[in-house]
Amino acid sequence: MNLKHLLLFLPLIISSSIFGQGTLELIKSMDENNFLENEKTEGRHFIIANGLGLASSSSVQSSMFNPIIFGGNISEEIKLDNYKGLKNSNVAGVHLQSNITTIHRTDELLGKNTAIFMGLGYRNYNETKFSGDFFKLIFSGNTQFVGKELDIKNQLFQSYSYSDFKIGFVRKKIDENLKKGITFGFSLGYIKSFSHFNVNTESGSFYTAPETYQMTLESNYKLERSDTINNSAFSGQGGYLNLFYGFDLEETFSCKISIEDIGFIRWKNGLKSDKVIQHTFSGIEFSSITKIDESTGNVNNLADSLRNSIVYPNTVQSYNTILPASAAISMQYKIIEQIGVESFIRIYTNSIRTLECMGMIHYYPFKSFLRISPFIYNSGYGNWTSGLELSIFNLKHFYFKAGTYSFEFKKSTYGGYSSIGFKL
Repeated sequence: MNLKHLLLFLPLIISSSIFGQGTLELIKSMDENNFLENEKTEGRHFIIANGLGLASSSSVQSSMFNPIIFGGNISEEIKLDNYKGLKNSNVAGVHLQSNITTIHRTDELLGKNTAIFMGLGYRNYNETKFSGDFFKLIFSGNTQFVGKELDIKNQLFQSYSYSDFKIGFVRKKIDENLKKGITFGFSLGYIKSFSHFNVNTESGSFYTAPETYQMTLESNYKLERSDTINNSAFSGQGGYLNLFYGFDLEETFSCKISIEDIGFIRWKNGLKSDKVIQHTFSGIEFSSITKIDESTGNVNNLADSLRNSIVYPNTVQSYNTILPASAAISMQYKIIEQIGVESFIRIYTNSIRTLECMGMIHYYPFKSFLRISPFIYNSGYGNWTSGLELSIFNLKHFYFKAGTYSFEFKKSTYGGYSSIGFKL
């Protein structure tokens, strides 16, 4: 790794279930397709596959966010345009998630209107908090900060990926006299995790001395990371618990509540560090931090020294990662036969974001099997955006849902989700 590449990676080194795809959505899918109220012999099995991708930032637009994630050139014009929206503290998150779940009616075994479900899933979770000056330093160099000491405290980054297997139970009780239904259940999950990286700079500074071609980096940071070199089948394991409850009043109002991802991942023989570092880069002629003359003899040695001290600490220690547990509530109300509204709020713990929310209008052009739903959405990382969801449901064998988080690609929040299901 050369010094240029390492410095571009500095936001990750020294700086540090989404709406529509969690347990709540699974229960909503059962209700929308009347799966737990089906008294017939057919339709006793329901298979649902879904996926989600979300990229969101409080200040960085997709014109710059997208090439950062997927690679590509970033013009000076795009950089300057994005710098206008930077604040003292900025946040961003990138999430990918996919699941396949099979649901089976168990009325004969566990009672009327009951089902068990099993599923396999994958999750890639990334989020960061960074200052505006630090972002400019990484992407436009240090010439604009010569003679100025940059404060780089409270830069945060955490990332992990895992696959999971879950099993759960759900029951729906219906009171025909009161025209009321109650749904409740739980699920347990086993996690096999692949990688983890978490770094937080509690304090730090970066200084470029004028006319001396010398840069000084100081930082007091905490780092936890999995050992990807010596990774084994048992190096990252964990589990979680989900709980849910909901009730319906007649056919007009529905409320569902869930508590999800109460759990942890245990990293065996991980790498952990909590220390102060100080590095000085001297004898390097540069016009900016991103345009270093790599023919300078000591560049690679400096890069290796910085990488080994920060990214690969010597302390080998097992540790636990607490999942970003959340509590969510979703409410739906049908105003008239063809128009309804829905609201959604999710509160997170152990995450940079604390609140995710949505407001949606449902339009049923053909009664009960097609729904068009424009909505406004806030991921908790970015600002409010407008989106659209299309649903085909309550058919004999088929279920489909797809949505986009933003119509404007320039917005700081974009991505989408989809679900497809079959009743057998």
